[in-house]
Amino acid sequence: MLDVFFSSLAVNDSVRLMKISSLLGHEFTLSEMERLAKYIKTTLKKPRLHTFELVITCLDDTAHDRFQCLVEALSESLEEMCNPTLNKLVLDINLGTEQVQHVCRALELASNVTVLHLPHLGCGREGLRAVADLIRSRPLVALNLAGSWGTRPEDQPSSSSGSSGGASCSVGTIGGKSLLSSVSPKTNCSYYFSSLPRGALGAYRSITRPATLPRQPLHQIVLDGYGTTDPKRNSDSILFQRLFHPMPSCDPNFHSSGFHDIFEAIRDPLCKLRSLNVSKCLLAAEDALCLGETVRKSRCLDALRLEGGTRLAEVLPVLLGLAENTSLQLLDLGSQRLTLEDGPTQLVCQALDKNSSLRLLSLEGWSFKIEEEGSLAVFLAFLQSTSVRDLVLANCRLHLAIHDGRLSRLGRQDDSVAELLTVLPNFVCPGIIFLRLGGFQVTINDRLALQGPHLLPFLRGFTRLSDLDLSLDKGMNSDANPFVIDDKTLINFFQTLSLHFRTLQSLKIANWKICLDDYERTLRVIGRCLKTCSLSYLKVNGIIVTDTMHRTGIEHMFLQTATTNLNYLSWISIVAVSLSPIQTTGLGKCIRERFPGSVLEISAKDIGAEATKSLVAALEEGGKTEVTFLGGPSFNLKMTRLLKNQKLKGKFRRFTSLKE
Repeated sequence: MLDVFFSSLAVNDSVRLMKISSLLGHEFTLSEMERLAKYIKTTLKKPRLHTFELVITCLDDTAHDRFQCLVEALSESLEEMCNPTLNKLVLDINLGTEQVQHVCRALELASNVTVLHLPHLGCGREGLRAVADLIRSRPLVALNLAGSWGTRPEDQPSSSSGSSGGASCSVGTIGGKSLLSSVSPKTNCSYYFSSLPRGALGAYRSITRPATLPRQPLHQIVLDGYGTTDPKRNSDSILFQRLFHPMPSCDPNFHSSGFHDIFEAIRDPLCKLRSLNVSKCLLAAEDALCLGETVRKSRCLDALRLEGGTRLAEVLPVLLGLAENTSLQLLDLGSQRLTLEDGPTQLVCQALDKNSSLRLLSLEGWSFKIEEEGSLAVFLAFLQSTSVRDLVLANCRLHLAIHDGRLSRLGRQDDSVAELLTVLPNFVCPGIIFLRLGGFQVTINDRLALQGPHLLPFLRGFTRLSDLDLSLDKGMNSDANPFVIDDKTLINFFQTLSLHFRTLQSLKIANWKICLDDYERTLRVIGRCLKTCSLSYLKVNGIIVTDTMHRTGIEHMFLQTATTNLNYLSWISIVAVSLSPIQTTGLGKCIRERFPGSVLEISAKDIGAEATKSLVAALEEGGKTEVTFLGGPSFNLKMTRLLKNQKLKGKFRRFTSLKE
């Protein structure tokens, strides 16, 4: 079968992207490897090939020899420079040290390849040093080392040797204490941070792929890594108390990891690397410090991804290094394992406030446990002065511990939204344009108080918002833990949207569960509110709308209200919305007759084949509209209104261009 496929591929010169991958657990025989090597040589000769990906998941991390023929075929093709259009190369085949060196030597001759992905490397320092030499020898724009190790487990130093050199690799000292010695009282400088569970390094020998672990309940989180449950003694608090101002720096005499060579090469003034991904890598404390110095000194790096951290000490050097950085525009620190109290939260906000180059910042999944009013003031100060345009706080948890006043005595029936609004200071955030709050939750004294639609009144200070995501976490909104939006909540949401967010262009409210007692009246009020909105994109994936009285789904009625009252709507996403063929017929007829625009794209994945057919048939009935299948992962349809009068058609085109 593969022979037939690649024979057909050989005569197709239009291929721009090729990805060869295997299923987990499938082990290739030697003959299959040799055939695959021939396929690689054939594919790399395609005249328009831009991206080549080779991903083979191997359960045995020691068996590098079986992939040698693939490495040789790839390297030979690169050395011959048979394809000048190849720009991106992705290799995830458990490369050994010599194989990484072989590929890097070949890439030195293939200067057209500027984007290199080598995830899950376990080759240790010598392999990463070859990658560093490649960065120095020729321009490389993007490098992805996600899930890699800087040192092989068998090369790890003993705890005694690690502690002897640990104190010299520091960002500075305060009171005789270095950063590394203050990370944890019962650990030393060679302690390894990763997204794996804590424990002796020997535990890593049987687990070769760092992976992000799920979020733990707040009361079970042990932040310091050595077993204390006292929140005043966790490592983040100690780190904040002892270290505030020192800038991260690395002493190469005591940093033996392969990441040192990579980060040092990026610090070179002649380096051209612009994007670096070291997410879920097995980073030691020295690696974090070295990366922090790279952020300080690099003038070329504009994108850094460091996802999957488990402690503040892993990301703190990068945050401190931002104060002297003038090039970084994207910083992704997403993690579901980081929990910060007041001190670390204030430190992070102050560190971010000192940078003026960031445009996209992701703290997705972080948890904040706040007790002091000063933390709110520092956060608002950051919002009012930040240069960030795109802020990602999706799936974050904000735990507020309030011991005095009305908020501390709120019951489940009290209006926590109104009470919180009375204590929130007025602020203006003119910089942030894209705000991602999908799955964001606020708890007050261990009681869930705010999520989804309840967050909107607190965002009035974001005066330039263009894109807002208030989706709910699908897993959190289950039958066992339901969050139901009633008539009053839904009306208040759209009234606030109409009054304070008239410039908003994109709204995402996926996975909302709405139960309406008087749906006709509620939808009429919502329709009037939507007429004054400027939304051009609406995402309602997985939304559930129920008529409480008759216990029937009325999702189609909600969609009809949105599509007929949003004057600037050009795209609506209804992925995974439960719709029957009869309901989609009514929806299609309503759009055909009452939609105010001339073009509408609909993302209709997972609504059912029969429902999709009914929707298309209803839209095209009467010959007033034409439906085109655009494809894509969301099953996009494009409805275009047909106009017989060509002059009127030209006017509609000009009007549509003004809206866009």
